Amino acid sequence: MAPAQSGFHPSGRETYGDSMIVDYWGRVLQRVPRGRGCAIAAIDLAAQASVRESFPALVHRTFAPQPKESTLT
Repeated sequence: MAPAQSGFHPSGRETYGDSMIVDYWGRVLQRVPRGRGCAIAAIDLAAQASVRESFPALVHRTFAPQPKESTLT
């Protein structure tokens, strides 16, 4: 999710909002381009799991600290 704000601010600045729900392939499922609103979208968890299985990029994640390579030789 990417919540955003829109409107006119006391400083005179205007923001444009554009909140959206984006799926695992980058497709926009629902969007509130400007103003007040609520974005609701169905998420297919089985399809997401299938994509993760066939494209296992998450397997390469690590949360352990990695040693820095020394630049001194």
